[in-house]
Amino acid sequence: MLKKLTQTPDDKVFTLLRLVLGVIFFAHGSQKMLGWFGGYGFKGTMAFFTQTAHIPAVFALAHQSPFWHDFQRVSFLLAGLLFWRPVIGSSGWTAPVYLFLATLPCDALSAFFVFCGRVVYRPYLSALDDQELAGAVMWVAVTFFYLIPALVLAARQLSGERGQAAEIEVA
Repeated sequence: MLKKLTQTPDDKVFTLLRLVLGVIFFAHGSQKMLGWFGGYGFKGTMAFFTQTAHIPAVFALAHQSPFWHDFQRVSFLLAGLLFWRPVIGSSGWTAPVYLFLATLPCDALSAFFVFCGRVVYRPYLSALDDQELAGAVMWVAVTFFYLIPALVLAARQLSGERGQAAEIEVA
């Protein structure tokens, strides 16, 4: 399974994509952790998460205690692996349907934030503008994170079905 997760094609486009994403992730992480590139550094980022973004104090605890920080990292990794497990190695239409269905709860919450017309939580910008922005960002980002792999898998499935149909016609 590890080989399947780490295996990548030997292609210049994928190499370029990996390099670009690596630079983006490095710059973003440097802003959050080191304060480079106009970022606020670790203390400023933690203050934003706990005070402005309403992320609970348990999250802040994880960044103050090495044990809880490691526990948090392991739990995030395991949750991610458990989520993507049905996708990796699946065949047929199971994975695209699974990924499509996974977008629905977040899409529903996002749509509620965007269209409810009333304030649901404490604002950072103007109350309704902030909520609509949060809903729109969730809606777009999560949808792309799930639907792009679903579309790739569906395209592979469709190309496999066409190939099988062509083989049947030839035979």
